[in-house]
Amino acid sequence: MTISTVQKEVLQLMALGKSDPQIGRHLRGGRAEKVPGNGDKDRGANVVRTILDRLDASGRVHAVDIGCRLGLVDLPEGICPPEQGIPPHQLQPAVLLASGLPYKEIARRLDRSPLTVKSNLHRLYGRLGAESGAHAVYTLHALKELPTDHPCECSKP
Repeated sequence: MTISTVQKEVLQLMALGKSDPQIGRHLRGGRAEKVPGNGDKDRGANVVRTILDRLDASGRVHAVDIGCRLGLVDLPEGICPPEQGIPPHQLQPAVLLASGLPYKEIARRLDRSPLTVKSNLHRLYGRLGAESGAHAVYTLHALKELPTDHPCECSKP
């Protein structure tokens, strides 16, 4: 799998929780002619879709996880873990989210309601200072809190 320099830049922006319009505005800075799309949102969405296809990812969070595992995303150094640590009931659904599973499937695997999973994940985002699931996964990789292999079938050939 090959990924261009621009796509690697966009993957980094995805890891920081940036939206399609924010990514599109970034791309507009001197490269708009190389990226199809009528507006910032379209431009950003087009590149994000290309990255998801190239990485065979089910969504943004999964793409960021793959990017972190493959070294395509530069992880920040010196991130301090939350003072209270990360409780297992918040980390478990994050691990499954990183592997590309939707809330309903995470809930089924953990024998929890989808609302509980969503609530646990959003509390984790707040604890990490993350703006999105992708940003949380990026931060968890930087903290070395995610396992080195996927816990589900999605990564097995």
